Amino acid sequence: MMIVVRSGLYTVLATIMMSFLLRADVARSVVILVGAFGGFLVYVRHELSAWSAGDERWQRRVL
Repeated sequence: MMIVVRSGLYTVLATIMMSFLLRADVARSVVILVGAFGGFLVYVRHELSAWSAGDERWQRRVL
């Protein structure tokens, strides 16, 4: 779970830095929602990779 929290934190920090560099006025709630959405996407990616690791069809690699 710490991976999800850390990814959300990195997403929030990146959003704050980009809004500072672009001199954009962004509401605090937008920054928090972006962090939550980023954490959610990391969690979904983890679950999909864990699900596909058990399936033999996804184990084969074709060059």
